[in-house]
Amino acid sequence: MISVNLKAVKEEKTILNLLHLKYALEVGKNLSISRAAEKLFMSQPNLSRAIKELEDSLGIAIFNRTSRGIYPTEEGIEFLNYAESILKQIADVEDIYKKKDNNAINFSISVPRASYITSVFTEFLKGLDTTKKLEIYFNETNSTSAIDNILDNNYRMGIIRYQTNYEKYYNNVLQEKGLVGERLCTFKYYVLLSANHKLAQKESIAVSDLSDSIELIHGDTHLQTSSVATVDDEKLKNSSKKIFIYERGSQFNILSELENSYMWASPIPKKTLEKFNLVEKDVTDATPFYTDMLITRKGYQLSEYDQHFIKLLKNRAEFL
Repeated sequence: MISVNLKAVKEEKTILNLLHLKYALEVGKNLSISRAAEKLFMSQPNLSRAIKELEDSLGIAIFNRTSRGIYPTEEGIEFLNYAESILKQIADVEDIYKKKDNNAINFSISVPRASYITSVFTEFLKGLDTTKKLEIYFNETNSTSAIDNILDNNYRMGIIRYQTNYEKYYNNVLQEKGLVGERLCTFKYYVLLSANHKLAQKESIAVSDLSDSIELIHGDTHLQTSSVATVDDEKLKNSSKKIFIYERGSQFNILSELENSYMWASPIPKKTLEKFNLVEKDVTDATPFYTDMLITRKGYQLSEYDQHFIKLLKNRAEFL
């Protein structure tokens, strides 16, 4: 068992201890001070100092520092398990009492970059009572981060996107992490491009038709490759012109103005296509299907706002 210097722990401020727990978990997850500091938006020296202060206050070494990296000690592994449990319990308590504030609207979700989801979110916002206190988080990110946001950052819901033939893998991941999922829709990716693109008038296109065009790719995907690279790498070897974008807001403007560009996308609402003078085209030899799945913690009770958003989302997903 861990031997803890309780006197030293009590002398620390509670809020500092909770932050230190979060810091230690991030280091343990990344096995790197520098990567953890980047995820926590803090400097590496400050994070190192905080971890050292935590170790001193507990009277144990949580991590071994070696030339090959940083790894939890045996006591450190035990401590990190306790820390994860403590932070989850605190999040659960906060969630319970936030729900009791009838004059506040609390809502949080992580989603893939998909226009049908953002249009639903806009509709959801327009229907809220803005005289109430609002605390709303809408994070567009990849599936790994959506899962992490629920587990580590107190997000209530998430939507993950995966190639449909990997469904068994993702179901196992959710079960392992204490999450549950509900399928929203299954769809095929289209190629999105300017109405002035040279391929815009073709009824359907092949992957090889895109070899001279510039591909726009979301830069924080799990692998820095094309959206469909895992489907058929051979067909995409000619995709040598790529622009990685980290801000979703700029993608439609670039597609519209850079007429030789394209990107892979889930079905786009007609209103959005018209606004940015874009078209979506079927690609005959890119055949995989993708699934969007809503995920929450096992046992999480949906709020009335969660339920309303999900209802809007399901109505829209039916038409994909």
